[in-house]
Amino acid sequence: MKNNYKHLTLVALVLATGFTQAQTVSTFESINLNSDSIWNGGPNFNTNSIENGNALFENAFDTSFGGYWANGFAVSSKKNVLKDSVASGFSQLYTGIAGSGAEGSAQYAIAQNRSMVVLTGAAQGKQLDGVYVTNSNYAYLSMRWGDAFARAFNDSDFFLLTVFGYENGTIKNTTASFYLAKDGEIVTDWTWLDLKPLGNVDSIEFRLTSSDTGAFGMNTPAFFCLDNFTTRDVFTRVNEVLSKTTLKLYPNPTSSKATIEGLATGDLVSVIDITGKTIIEQTATTNLIELDIEMWNNGMYLVVVNGTTVNKLVKQ
Repeated sequence: MKNNYKHLTLVALVLATGFTQAQTVSTFESINLNSDSIWNGGPNFNTNSIENGNALFENAFDTSFGGYWANGFAVSSKKNVLKDSVASGFSQLYTGIAGSGAEGSAQYAIAQNRSMVVLTGAAQGKQLDGVYVTNSNYAYLSMRWGDAFARAFNDSDFFLLTVFGYENGTIKNTTASFYLAKDGEIVTDWTWLDLKPLGNVDSIEFRLTSSDTGAFGMNTPAFFCLDNFTTRDVFTRVNEVLSKTTLKLYPNPTSSKATIEGLATGDLVSVIDITGKTIIEQTATTNLIELDIEMWNNGMYLVVVNGTTVNKLVKQ
Protein backbone atom coordinates (compact mmCIF):
# COMPACT_ATOMS: atom_id res chain seq x y z
CA MET A 1 0.00 0.00 0.00
CA LYS A 2 1.36 3.39 -0.96
CA ASN A 3 2.01 5.89 1.80
CA ASN A 4 0.06 8.61 -0.01
CA TYR A 5 -3.17 6.61 0.00
CA LYS A 6 -6.04 8.43 1.63
CA HIS A 7 -8.34 6.27 3.67
CA LEU A 8 -11.98 6.40 4.61
CA THR A 9 -11.97 5.39 8.27
CA LEU A 10 -15.06 3.65 9.57
CA VAL A 11 -16.18 2.80 13.08
CA ALA A 12 -15.83 -0.91 13.95
CA LEU A 13 -17.46 -3.00 16.63
CA VAL A 14 -14.88 -4.45 19.00
CA LEU A 15 -15.69 -7.41 21.22
CA ALA A 16 -13.40 -8.69 23.96
CA THR A 17 -13.98 -12.02 25.68
CA GLY A 18 -11.04 -12.53 27.99
CA PHE A 19 -7.29 -12.35 27.67
CA THR A 20 -6.94 -14.84 24.79
CA GLN A 21 -10.14 -14.10 22.86
CA ALA A 22 -10.74 -10.90 20.92
CA GLN A 23 -12.67 -9.97 17.82
CA THR A 24 -12.98 -6.93 15.62
CA VAL A 25 -15.88 -6.78 13.18
CA SER A 26 -15.48 -4.75 10.00
CA THR A 27 -18.94 -3.53 9.06
CA PHE A 28 -19.79 -0.95 6.43
CA GLU A 29 -22.49 0.91 8.33
CA SER A 30 -20.60 4.07 9.22
CA ILE A 31 -19.82 5.17 5.69
CA ASN A 32 -22.01 8.14 4.87
CA LEU A 33 -24.31 6.70 2.20
CA ASN A 34 -27.81 7.76 1.33
CA SER A 35 -30.43 5.09 0.73
CA ASP A 36 -30.01 3.27 -2.59
CA SER A 37 -26.51 4.64 -3.24
CA ILE A 38 -22.93 3.42 -3.53
CA TRP A 39 -19.29 4.25 -2.81
CA ASN A 40 -16.85 2.94 -5.41
CA GLY A 41 -13.71 5.00 -4.83
CA GLY A 42 -14.55 7.49 -7.55
CA PRO A 43 -12.99 10.96 -7.75
CA ASN A 44 -15.88 12.58 -5.90
CA PHE A 45 -14.98 10.55 -2.83
CA ASN A 46 -11.26 11.40 -2.92
CA THR A 47 -10.16 8.09 -1.40
CA ASN A 48 -8.31 4.98 -2.51
CA SER A 49 -9.40 2.36 -0.01
CA ILE A 50 -11.50 1.65 3.06
CA GLU A 51 -9.93 1.25 6.49
CA ASN A 52 -12.61 -0.53 8.47
CA GLY A 53 -11.98 -2.21 11.82
CA ASN A 54 -8.58 -3.93 11.75
CA ALA A 55 -8.61 -4.35 7.98
CA LEU A 56 -7.84 -2.30 4.89
CA PHE A 57 -10.12 -3.07 1.93
CA GLU A 58 -8.25 -2.04 -1.19
CA ASN A 59 -9.96 -0.18 -4.03
CA ALA A 60 -8.92 0.98 -7.48
CA PHE A 61 -10.88 3.54 -9.53
CA ASP A 62 -9.72 4.27 -13.08
CA THR A 63 -10.44 7.81 -14.29
CA SER A 64 -10.02 6.97 -18.01
CA PHE A 65 -13.01 6.49 -20.33
CA GLY A 66 -15.18 8.61 -18.05
CA GLY A 67 -14.12 6.71 -14.93
CA TYR A 68 -14.99 3.24 -13.68
CA TRP A 69 -14.53 0.95 -10.68
CA ALA A 70 -11.49 -1.05 -11.73
CA ASN A 71 -10.81 -3.43 -8.85
CA GLY A 72 -11.18 -4.11 -5.14
CA PHE A 73 -14.18 -3.20 -3.01
CA ALA A 74 -17.21 -0.95 -3.25
CA VAL A 75 -19.86 -0.25 -0.59
CA SER A 76 -23.59 -0.30 -1.30
CA SER A 77 -26.94 0.45 0.33
CA LYS A 78 -28.94 -0.76 -2.69
CA LYS A 79 -31.89 -3.04 -1.94
CA ASN A 80 -33.89 -3.29 -5.19
CA VAL A 81 -33.19 -6.91 -6.16
CA LEU A 82 -34.12 -8.38 -9.56
CA LYS A 83 -34.50 -12.16 -9.84
CA ASP A 84 -37.01 -12.87 -12.58
CA SER A 85 -35.75 -10.53 -15.26
CA VAL A 86 -33.69 -11.37 -18.32
CA ALA A 87 -32.76 -7.71 -18.74
CA SER A 88 -29.14 -6.66 -18.58
CA GLY A 89 -27.76 -7.62 -15.19
CA PHE A 90 -25.03 -4.96 -15.38
CA SER A 91 -27.53 -2.43 -14.05
CA GLN A 92 -27.46 -4.49 -10.83
CA LEU A 93 -23.66 -4.35 -10.49
CA TYR A 94 -23.78 -2.68 -7.05
CA THR A 95 -26.74 -4.65 -5.63
CA GLY A 96 -26.47 -7.73 -3.43
CA ILE A 97 -28.87 -10.60 -4.09
CA ALA A 98 -29.89 -10.69 -0.40
CA GLY A 99 -31.37 -7.18 -0.61
CA SER A 100 -29.61 -5.91 2.52
CA GLY A 101 -26.44 -6.38 4.53
CA ALA A 102 -25.79 -9.41 6.72
CA GLU A 103 -28.22 -9.82 9.64
CA GLY A 104 -30.48 -7.18 8.08
CA SER A 105 -27.98 -4.31 8.16
CA ALA A 106 -28.34 -1.42 5.73
CA GLN A 107 -24.95 -1.55 3.99
CA TYR A 108 -22.52 -4.15 2.68
CA ALA A 109 -19.53 -4.49 0.37
CA ILE A 110 -19.30 -5.66 -3.24
CA ALA A 111 -15.98 -7.24 -4.23
CA GLN A 112 -14.34 -8.03 -7.53
CA ASN A 113 -12.22 -11.04 -8.37
CA ARG A 114 -8.74 -10.98 -6.77
CA SER A 115 -9.67 -8.28 -4.26
CA MET A 116 -7.19 -7.92 -1.40
CA VAL A 117 -7.69 -7.23 2.31
CA VAL A 118 -4.65 -6.13 4.31
CA LEU A 119 -4.85 -6.73 8.05
CA THR A 120 -3.96 -3.82 10.31
CA GLY A 121 -3.58 -3.02 13.99
CA ALA A 122 -4.11 -5.87 16.42
CA ALA A 123 -5.14 -8.23 13.57
CA GLN A 124 -1.90 -7.99 11.58
CA GLY A 125 -0.19 -11.36 11.24
CA LYS A 126 -2.89 -13.12 13.27
CA GLN A 127 -5.85 -15.42 12.72
CA LEU A 128 -9.15 -14.46 11.15
CA ASP A 129 -12.56 -15.60 12.33
CA GLY A 130 -14.71 -15.37 9.21
CA VAL A 131 -16.96 -13.31 6.96
CA TYR A 132 -20.51 -13.38 5.61
CA VAL A 133 -20.68 -13.86 1.82
CA THR A 134 -23.37 -14.08 -0.85
CA ASN A 135 -23.84 -13.42 -4.57
CA SER A 136 -24.14 -10.08 -6.25
CA ASN A 137 -27.40 -9.51 -8.11
CA TYR A 138 -25.41 -9.11 -11.34
CA ALA A 139 -23.76 -12.53 -11.02
CA TYR A 140 -27.06 -14.12 -9.97
CA LEU A 141 -28.91 -12.86 -13.06
CA SER A 142 -26.12 -14.03 -15.34
CA MET A 143 -26.05 -17.52 -13.81
CA ARG A 144 -29.85 -17.77 -13.67
CA TRP A 145 -30.72 -16.51 -17.15
CA GLY A 146 -27.47 -16.13 -19.08
CA ASP A 147 -26.42 -12.95 -20.87
CA ALA A 148 -24.43 -11.75 -23.87
CA PHE A 149 -21.22 -13.23 -22.45
CA ALA A 150 -22.28 -16.13 -20.21
CA ARG A 151 -24.71 -19.03 -20.43
CA ALA A 152 -27.35 -19.91 -17.87
CA PHE A 153 -26.08 -22.40 -15.29
CA ASN A 154 -27.20 -26.02 -15.29
CA ASP A 155 -26.88 -28.71 -12.60
CA SER A 156 -23.22 -29.38 -13.44
CA ASP A 157 -22.03 -25.76 -13.19
CA PHE A 158 -20.33 -24.06 -10.24
CA PHE A 159 -19.22 -20.60 -9.08
CA LEU A 160 -16.53 -20.93 -6.42
CA LEU A 161 -15.07 -18.37 -4.02
CA THR A 162 -11.62 -19.31 -2.70
CA VAL A 163 -9.75 -17.28 -0.08
CA PHE A 164 -5.95 -17.38 -0.09
CA GLY A 165 -3.87 -16.25 2.87
CA TYR A 166 -0.48 -14.52 2.76
CA GLU A 167 2.12 -14.35 5.51
CA ASN A 168 5.26 -12.22 5.13
CA GLY A 169 4.40 -11.80 1.46
CA THR A 170 4.26 -15.55 0.75
CA ILE A 171 1.10 -17.42 -0.19
CA LYS A 172 0.16 -20.10 2.33
CA ASN A 173 -0.69 -23.75 1.78
CA THR A 174 -4.20 -23.50 3.20
CA THR A 175 -7.34 -21.94 1.74
CA ALA A 176 -10.98 -21.44 2.67
CA SER A 177 -13.67 -21.81 0.04
CA PHE A 178 -17.40 -21.55 -0.56
CA TYR A 179 -19.60 -22.44 -3.54
CA LEU A 180 -21.70 -19.43 -4.51
CA ALA A 181 -23.45 -21.74 -6.99
CA LYS A 182 -23.42 -25.51 -7.32
CA ASP A 183 -25.64 -28.47 -8.25
CA GLY A 184 -28.25 -26.20 -9.82
CA GLU A 185 -28.54 -23.97 -6.74
CA ILE A 186 -27.47 -20.31 -6.67
CA VAL A 187 -26.87 -18.80 -3.22
CA THR A 188 -29.22 -15.93 -2.37
CA ASP A 189 -28.74 -15.66 1.42
CA TRP A 190 -25.85 -14.49 3.55
CA THR A 191 -23.69 -17.46 4.58
CA TRP A 192 -20.86 -17.53 7.13
CA LEU A 193 -17.47 -18.51 5.67
CA ASP A 194 -15.01 -19.74 8.32
CA LEU A 195 -11.54 -18.23 7.74
CA LYS A 196 -9.79 -19.75 10.75
CA PRO A 197 -8.20 -22.54 8.63
CA LEU A 198 -6.00 -19.88 6.99
CA GLY A 199 -4.04 -19.57 10.25
CA ASN A 200 -1.93 -16.47 10.92
CA VAL A 201 -2.02 -14.07 7.96
CA ASP A 202 -0.96 -10.54 7.01
CA SER A 203 -3.40 -10.28 4.10
CA ILE A 204 -5.89 -12.33 2.14
CA GLU A 205 -7.03 -12.49 -1.47
CA PHE A 206 -10.51 -13.43 -2.75
CA ARG A 207 -10.50 -15.40 -6.01
CA LEU A 208 -13.48 -16.49 -8.08
CA THR A 209 -13.63 -19.43 -10.48
CA SER A 210 -16.48 -20.67 -12.63
CA SER A 211 -17.28 -23.68 -14.76
CA ASP A 212 -18.36 -21.27 -17.50
CA THR A 213 -15.11 -20.18 -19.13
CA GLY A 214 -14.06 -19.16 -22.64
CA ALA A 215 -11.06 -18.03 -24.62
CA PHE A 216 -10.71 -14.90 -22.48
CA GLY A 217 -11.25 -16.58 -19.11
CA MET A 218 -14.28 -16.73 -16.85
CA ASN A 219 -17.61 -15.70 -18.41
CA THR A 220 -19.57 -15.44 -15.16
CA PRO A 221 -19.48 -11.83 -13.80
CA ALA A 222 -16.62 -11.79 -11.28
CA PHE A 223 -18.39 -10.14 -8.35
CA PHE A 224 -19.66 -11.23 -4.93
CA CYS A 225 -20.81 -9.58 -1.70
CA LEU A 226 -19.37 -9.66 1.82
CA ASP A 227 -20.17 -8.21 5.22
CA ASN A 228 -19.12 -8.40 8.88
CA PHE A 229 -15.51 -9.34 8.16
CA THR A 230 -14.29 -10.56 11.56
CA THR A 231 -10.70 -10.81 12.80
CA ARG A 232 -9.74 -12.75 15.95
CA ASP A 233 -6.71 -10.56 16.77
CA VAL A 234 -4.86 -13.52 18.32
CA PHE A 235 -2.10 -15.83 17.12
CA THR A 236 -2.84 -19.46 16.42
CA ARG A 237 -0.49 -22.40 16.66
CA VAL A 238 -2.87 -24.86 15.03
CA ASN A 239 -1.27 -27.23 12.52
CA GLU A 240 -2.82 -25.88 9.34
CA VAL A 241 -1.91 -28.67 6.93
CA LEU A 242 -3.39 -32.15 7.30
CA SER A 243 -5.00 -31.23 10.65
CA LYS A 244 -7.80 -33.60 11.70
CA THR A 245 -7.35 -35.79 8.64
CA THR A 246 -5.78 -39.12 7.79
CA LEU A 247 -5.51 -38.41 4.08
CA LYS A 248 -2.38 -39.52 2.28
CA LEU A 249 -1.01 -37.90 -0.88
CA TYR A 250 1.72 -39.80 -2.75
CA PRO A 251 4.10 -39.64 -4.46
CA ASN A 252 4.79 -36.00 -3.79
CA PRO A 253 6.55 -34.35 -5.61
CA THR A 254 5.66 -36.23 -8.78
CA SER A 255 5.84 -35.82 -12.55
CA SER A 256 3.08 -38.11 -13.78
CA LYS A 257 0.56 -39.56 -11.31
CA ALA A 258 -0.50 -38.87 -7.72
CA THR A 259 -2.87 -40.73 -5.41
CA ILE A 260 -5.11 -39.28 -2.70
CA GLU A 261 -5.94 -42.02 -0.19
CA GLY A 262 -8.16 -42.06 2.89
CA LEU A 263 -11.25 -40.45 1.36
CA ALA A 264 -14.86 -41.22 2.22
CA THR A 265 -17.44 -41.93 -0.44
CA GLY A 266 -19.03 -38.65 -1.48
CA ASP A 267 -16.04 -36.46 -0.58
CA LEU A 268 -15.65 -33.59 -3.07
CA VAL A 269 -12.03 -33.33 -4.17
CA SER A 270 -10.65 -30.29 -6.01
CA VAL A 271 -7.15 -29.36 -7.12
CA ILE A 272 -6.46 -25.63 -7.48
CA ASP A 273 -3.41 -23.97 -9.03
CA ILE A 274 -1.70 -20.91 -7.53
CA THR A 275 -3.81 -18.54 -9.67
CA GLY A 276 -6.98 -19.88 -8.07
CA LYS A 277 -8.08 -21.86 -11.14
CA THR A 278 -9.75 -25.21 -10.43
CA ILE A 279 -7.80 -27.80 -12.44
CA ILE A 280 -9.89 -30.82 -11.54
CA GLU A 281 -12.94 -31.52 -9.42
CA GLN A 282 -14.57 -34.89 -8.75
CA THR A 283 -16.52 -36.82 -6.14
CA ALA A 284 -14.89 -39.82 -4.49
CA THR A 285 -16.59 -43.16 -5.11
CA THR A 286 -13.95 -45.19 -3.24
CA ASN A 287 -11.36 -44.39 -0.58
CA LEU A 288 -8.84 -43.12 -3.14
CA ILE A 289 -8.55 -41.02 -6.28
CA GLU A 290 -5.67 -41.24 -8.74
CA LEU A 291 -4.69 -38.03 -10.52
CA ASP A 292 -3.02 -38.03 -13.94
CA ILE A 293 -0.95 -34.81 -13.84
CA GLU A 294 1.61 -35.49 -16.56
CA MET A 295 0.24 -32.69 -18.77
CA TRP A 296 -0.03 -30.14 -15.95
CA ASN A 297 2.39 -27.22 -15.68
CA ASN A 298 5.19 -27.62 -13.17
CA GLY A 299 4.55 -25.93 -9.84
CA MET A 300 2.49 -26.10 -6.66
CA TYR A 301 -1.18 -27.09 -6.47
CA LEU A 302 -3.56 -27.14 -3.51
CA VAL A 303 -5.59 -30.28 -2.79
CA VAL A 304 -8.99 -29.32 -1.37
CA VAL A 305 -11.42 -31.83 0.17
CA ASN A 306 -14.95 -30.67 1.00
CA GLY A 307 -13.87 -27.03 0.85
CA THR A 308 -10.82 -27.37 3.13
CA THR A 309 -7.24 -27.46 1.86
CA VAL A 310 -5.51 -30.59 3.19
CA ASN A 311 -2.15 -30.54 1.42
CA LYS A 312 -0.07 -29.12 -1.39
CA LEU A 313 0.93 -31.15 -4.43
CA VAL A 314 4.13 -30.36 -6.30
CA LYS A 315 4.35 -31.18 -10.03
CA GLN A 316 7.94 -31.38 -11.25
